[in-house]
Amino acid sequence: MILLLFILLAICTFIWQLFLPWWSICLVTIPLAFIFGRNFRHVVLSAIFSCGIVWFILALCLNEVNGSLMTSRIAVLFSAPSNLWLFIGCFVIAGLTGGISAAAGFSLRRLYGSNKPKVAFKN
Repeated sequence: MILLLFILLAICTFIWQLFLPWWSICLVTIPLAFIFGRNFRHVVLSAIFSCGIVWFILALCLNEVNGSLMTSRIAVLFSAPSNLWLFIGCFVIAGLTGGISAAAGFSLRRLYGSNKPKVAFKN
C-alpha cells in the first residue's frame, strides 16, 4: 500500500504540476492520503519523497532545456555555491508541502474515517 501511494502521488503530482500552480500538490495529496492512508509515518514519508523527487526531476529537466542559464543566475543572486542548492531547495519546498498536506489528509481520515480508536469501556 505504501508503494501504491508513492507511485500514485508521484504520477498525479507530475501531471498536475504541468498545468497548475505549486500549491496544487495539496489538492493531490490530501485525497490520496485520505483514501490510501493506513499509517501516519508512511503516508507523510511517501508524500515527502514522491513530491520532492518529482519537483527535483522537473527542475533538472527545465534546467537542461534552457542550458542552466536561469539557475546559474539565480544561484549567483542567492550567493549559492552551485546550482545544486536550488534543486535541493525545490525538493525541500515540495516535500514540506506534500508532507504537511498528506498529514492533513490522514488526520481527516482518522477524524471521519473508519480508523477511529476503539473505546475501551462502554457505558
